[in-house]
Amino acid sequence: MRILLAEDDRVSQRIARRALEGAGHEVEVADDGLIAWQRLLADPDRLLVTDLMMPHMDGIELIRRVRTGMFPAYIYILVVTALGDVDSLINGLELGADDYVAKPYDPRELVARVAVGERIVTLERDLQASRRAYRENATVDATTGLLNRRAAVARLREEVAGAADGGTAISIMLLSAATARGAATTTGCQPADTWLRPIASSLRGELRSYDAIGRWGGDDTLEILPGVPWGPEEVLVVLPGVDPSQAVAIIDRLRRSSLADGSTTPAFAAGLAGVRAGERPDTQEMLSRAATMLAAARNTPTQAGLALASEAKG
Repeated sequence: MRILLAEDDRVSQRIARRALEGAGHEVEVADDGLIAWQRLLADPDRLLVTDLMMPHMDGIELIRRVRTGMFPAYIYILVVTALGDVDSLINGLELGADDYVAKPYDPRELVARVAVGERIVTLERDLQASRRAYRENATVDATTGLLNRRAAVARLREEVAGAADGGTAISIMLLSAATARGAATTTGCQPADTWLRPIASSLRGELRSYDAIGRWGGDDTLEILPGVPWGPEEVLVVLPGVDPSQAVAIIDRLRRSSLADGSTTPAFAAGLAGVRAGERPDTQEMLSRAATMLAAARNTPTQAGLALASEAKG
């Protein structure tokens, strides 16, 4: 466990440091509360062991700052206090200290109380990791790693509202992944990720980090119809700040990327819709237009690597 020891007394520093390092902890010493505070601001990922009586900033003020500060994770605080200094101890605990040990202490007690803090910090980290995983699972499609449909809709509405408020351009693309290249007339069922994972990887590599990419529809297993090169699975791409003519250039870049393996058969069909700066976007209208364009693209003789229908004008 990484520990910051705030202690101004040299003898107490040596005793505490020797005991904690002997138990396998990594210890950094701060000679007063102000130094300890500055080090926590720079690197908060550690347990704090602090004396209460120190120059420049005492332990009470240090505890208050830690508990009112905005840190990414919980900082466990163990107070070291003089035997009989009950008022200061109560004040420290009321401000948010987690535990205490009274001087003079047996070094084994200090190690044992730090071990309690370490267990609590570990539980807190595990809980945060579980919450992050839950939030991710609630928004991410497990098959592709893209946003799921609900998250994609929420992101689209957010970006459309931002474009409407700011008078900025926005474009969306609906992409239909091709069935397995060279096997467009094969019938039967194949997993959706046969097509979706490659296109998801291509999109991530070519688009900006803040563009939204979501799985729009379909089942995990798609039926391949004889003579139909496009599966029913679709991917939604939201491009904030991009007008339709600029989006065409982005799709062309995706087309060239899809040909990097030397293939000459289409990787996807694309339907594009959007508004220019100053125009009023509407979520449902844009989705309807993009779906119409995608349907047209599916019936359009393909360029190498791409079938595109767009409302963009030159």
